[in-house]
Amino acid sequence: YRKRVVNSVFDARVQKVRDMIGDKSYTEALEYLNNNVLKGLKDIYSGNIYEFESKKEVVPLQNKMYFEIGKRSMEGGNWSRAIEMLQLVTSDAPEFSEAQKLLSDAAYQLRK
Repeated sequence: YRKRVVNSVFDARVQKVRDMIGDKSYTEALEYLNNNVLKGLKDIYSGNIYEFESKKEVVPLQNKMYFEIGKRSMEGGNWSRAIEMLQLVTSDAPEFSEAQKLLSDAAYQLRK
């Protein structure tokens, strides 16, 4: 029963991340994901920390957020933040090739 409740809590939290992405609140969504999904869920009664079982579901969301934050950072001229975020996009992401191009552009701009 506890496992079902924990998975339900995580599913609700991941849905909140998706909603934030839908609202284009990428930085807030990434912060929420890191603080409320990836850190686990602490059971206040037993003190146990439960991990989210479907972390593979989270990776595409992370990639999208890293890419979008990097792209927006470039638009704002924050080259170092863009590089930081774009380097985190994994090679299996659909955005990977575009992220690599943007990464190259950001590195060039930073060297100027």
